[in-house]
Amino acid sequence: NNNLNNSIDLLFKSKLKIINFNIQKLTNLGKISEFFLHVKVSDAHIIILTEFDLPYSPHFLHQLHDFLQLHHFKLATPSQKRVGILVRTDLDYLTIQETDKITTNSLSIPHVKRYMTDITIQFHHTPIIILAVYVPVYQSSTSNPDVPLSQSDFLDSLYSILPSVQFQDLILAGDWNT
Repeated sequence: NNNLNNSIDLLFKSKLKIINFNIQKLTNLGKISEFFLHVKVSDAHIIILTEFDLPYSPHFLHQLHDFLQLHHFKLATPSQKRVGILVRTDLDYLTIQETDKITTNSLSIPHVKRYMTDITIQFHHTPIIILAVYVPVYQSSTSNPDVPLSQSDFLDSLYSILPSVQFQDLILAGDWNT
């Protein structure tokens, strides 16, 4: 319990800044520019993007590429997933230790892996796991038989892996579609 309090104190005192954003609606140049301006001003350490695997306009992809280079961010997770995690690379107190440790080793349903990703970071010498999820929109497989994964299937899988994760160093984020 003391470790949990120390981890929470560290996060608040050191101000780990995480932005979570669904990028599906970034459909025109104005919205794209506003988004990147907001992210720049926020001085975030980590950016979690949901609906990351959709086809995006060349404007978005170009600005994302420029943003990553100019502001020292790195895509820390595979780009073919529903969620992407960008991490600052210019800070000596923030390093990436591992990617997709939970999703690669813990899940037996192949479709579930596409809907979540995780990284383990060191933030001021404290290991923290960030698990980013995109919960499917459809409540059950009967809602839409063409969808390989329902909300209930996804949540059942997620709940099955959570006991294996140490909660004192876990941040859950993403799009819960509720």
